[in-house]
Amino acid sequence: MRSGIALYIVLLVTWAFSGCAPKKGNVVEGVLLGNEGQGVQVELRKWVPGRTGQAGEFVALDATYSDMDGNFTLEPKENLVLDFYQLMVSKSTPMVLIMDSTMHIHIEATVPPGGFIVDAKVKGSSASQEASVYYSKAMPMQENMGMLRAAMQNAKDNQKRQEIPDRSSQLKTDIND
Repeated sequence: MRSGIALYIVLLVTWAFSGCAPKKGNVVEGVLLGNEGQGVQVELRKWVPGRTGQAGEFVALDATYSDMDGNFTLEPKENLVLDFYQLMVSKSTPMVLIMDSTMHIHIEATVPPGGFIVDAKVKGSSASQEASVYYSKAMPMQENMGMLRAAMQNAKDNQKRQEIPDRSSQLKTDIND
């Protein structure tokens, strides 16, 4: 009888603490800061190339909604190979992740009203953290390049039009660096 009670207590304690154990692998969770990350759809996607001559597409692997504090958890059912994935917030704001099924990734990021998520804190995937650092530097430069192109097309006088390629050339050098 005592051994039955002891076994019952061990099983009860094991069951109680199993929910407290950290999740392992194939989990992307985090908190999306700012108004743009509260109560919004969060989707983990993978690019699937098209057949010869056809365009590829992003395919959703898992989707959820963040709560009103921005917390979310994604647990794709399929095993992920080491590859690039995209975390898409509100169907419009992406973030690049590099992961596989063995990784438990935690993200803390501020969601901008448009563009890419940059300056995110990523734990569980050093490659994803490096990608976040890269995008935090590259995206502002890409936006500046787009503004220079627009300025060049809209420049009315030749002097202004000639200054823009010099600034554009410097920005290209900065991007390459």
